[in-house]
Amino acid sequence: GGMGKTTIALHLTANRQADYRHGVCWVELATVTDAQAVPAAIAAAIGLDIGSGEPLKGLCGALAPLTMLLTLDNAEQVVEGVARVTQAVLDKAPGVRFVVTTQAPLKLAAERVHRIGALAVPQGPLPAAEALSFGAVALFTERAQSADSRFTLTDANAPAVIDLCRQLDGLPLAIELAAARAPMLGVQRLASSMSDRLKMLTSSRNRMAPARQQTLRATLEWSHGFLEAREQAVFRRLSVFAGSASLTLVQQVVPDAPDQVAANQAAPGEPLDEWAVLDALALLVDRSLVLALMPDDADEPREPRYRLLDTPRLFAHEKLQQAGEEAALRQRHAQAVAGLFDAADEAYYSGTIRVDAWQQSMAADLDNGREALAWAKAADDAASVVQIATLMGRALPSSAYRERLTLADAVEPLVEHIDDADLLGRVCSLFSGSLGNTHRQRGLVQTRRCMARMPPFSVTDTASARWAHYLALTALANRESLGGDLPAAEEALAQARALADPAWPPVRAFWLVQAEAFVALARGDMAARLHWTRRRVAMAAAFGSSDGPGLGNLIDAELAAGNTAQAAATGVALVASLAGGRDERSLAFARVNLSAALLALGEHEQARPHLRTGWAQAPLFDLQPFFADYLALLAALAGRPETAARLAGYADAANARIGERQPNEAAAHARAMQLARAALGDGAFDRLHAEGAVLRDADVEALAFGEGAAP
Repeated sequence: GGMGKTTIALHLTANRQADYRHGVCWVELATVTDAQAVPAAIAAAIGLDIGSGEPLKGLCGALAPLTMLLTLDNAEQVVEGVARVTQAVLDKAPGVRFVVTTQAPLKLAAERVHRIGALAVPQGPLPAAEALSFGAVALFTERAQSADSRFTLTDANAPAVIDLCRQLDGLPLAIELAAARAPMLGVQRLASSMSDRLKMLTSSRNRMAPARQQTLRATLEWSHGFLEAREQAVFRRLSVFAGSASLTLVQQVVPDAPDQVAANQAAPGEPLDEWAVLDALALLVDRSLVLALMPDDADEPREPRYRLLDTPRLFAHEKLQQAGEEAALRQRHAQAVAGLFDAADEAYYSGTIRVDAWQQSMAADLDNGREALAWAKAADDAASVVQIATLMGRALPSSAYRERLTLADAVEPLVEHIDDADLLGRVCSLFSGSLGNTHRQRGLVQTRRCMARMPPFSVTDTASARWAHYLALTALANRESLGGDLPAAEEALAQARALADPAWPPVRAFWLVQAEAFVALARGDMAARLHWTRRRVAMAAAFGSSDGPGLGNLIDAELAAGNTAQAAATGVALVASLAGGRDERSLAFARVNLSAALLALGEHEQARPHLRTGWAQAPLFDLQPFFADYLALLAALAGRPETAARLAGYADAANARIGERQPNEAAAHARAMQLARAALGDGAFDRLHAEGAVLRDADVEALAFGEGAAP
């Protein structure tokens, strides 16, 4: 409802009048509720006398000699009657054609269905002039100006209008109703209030519009009223899905649970099983209440997915609450998603699917994962939290750094309640990957907690237990290396080597190779570290992982091994490949490591733009300590010793929060300190260094790159 079917049909009818010798005619069916009354309604609109006999026979006889176009508007409530009448007329009157607006197809052989899509909405913020080229924004602007002639779309309010149109799924009626509220609320307030849209969008500026189009709720009630009880049940239960869902997932969540069959609310005595759900889903798609999303690539053996638009989903959620089904459906959704993610974990490590293809397939269910995780946390369902959070930690893109931290936050208090070796291995991997190099101490503490709960491994244990222990031990070797306990790191690595199975696919062997590189770094063996890092990058490429962090480590490893020119070349290529993409975190790491190589080559002017751009990204990913030493060295090489001394003080304070510097940062720090101290003398240097220790990030930006920063 509210997609603009009638408006399009009006334009079509007006433009085709000259093509039909006996003209065109508009037949309004919104008030017709009896299918038997359709022939009489058509005859009355045309002005035909069909006599007092059988109405359909009389209509067909009167239309038989005519050449005309009939538009039957709002046919959904009498769709069966309209189908019967149109087929009969087409059989007897070859010169007659129909345009029918309806929320469900007639399902006739001669029918050609044209589904009305939503109005186009920009994918992100745009300047006003560009935004107006999108239908949704243009409609909102036109209707808002009708409501208040002072309204103008500007660069300042365009992002809010775009956000509002996106939340309303580009639905014309919803956008018109929202525009009517704009003079009272303002665009910003309107956009931020869309969670209450069913209460807010209750005022149409078109007094002559039918009652069902006067409010957004009335439009949805009109569509909902045509559904049978079982279809209504499927519709409301679909509201637990966030975004879209595969048919497999829908059939796990939406059917009646076994203990509900006897008291089935949808159709007493007739359980809503998975095949009944399929039938109802097909009808909801026909009525355009549910979107069927086909796989983008016909060669990919993926299932179609189904989703409710955001506005119908809010309405369906209300119905779910009213039916008293929400708690049970939320639980089934969370458990089904946890099961889906468990299966995805096995698929990931099977070696039968490339990692990039796996991540693409998982992206579609990340929103369902977030929804299920929220429920599992609220319900204290520790197993589901761990199952979902650990898998999401791997499925999320590298740039989703903050979300990964929240996943670690969710799992951290549950470690003491986990006894299953498989889950503990996955938790160790989550802590190692999510807490990374920026939260070293926390990562070490949490990984040790997991290992303390791991049951001892026995040669009689299952292959699954062997894999879990291996995964945990490689994570522990990484964390002990970063924490500075080399003997513990070496011990964990040795145990992981003993458990590694040569028959495992590369996606499993990868974790040992990564641990070898970490331990070599802690050992100070830069040649070995470079060897293992190169193997890591090659291995990741072979099984389809972009591995931006690994490529960033390769720059660092080349530099630490003395291959400075190669490090710079690797960095230039990596920055070029990541620029303009979505992996902002890997790009920030690449920029800092490329800058390190350029500074080592004495090319500080070439390093400056990379440090400046990277520093703007650093707070997003807690990377300030990694940039700080190179900012100090940049200033020292540029002949600004006072600034270098202050930035060295900031660098010392920042690095004290995360742990010991790694070799390249330590070398840059020592060089910056030496140059600045030699230029200033001990007293001035120490004073400026102390001042730098209390600098804020905003102060660093101005100090390193502000006016007068360049030599």
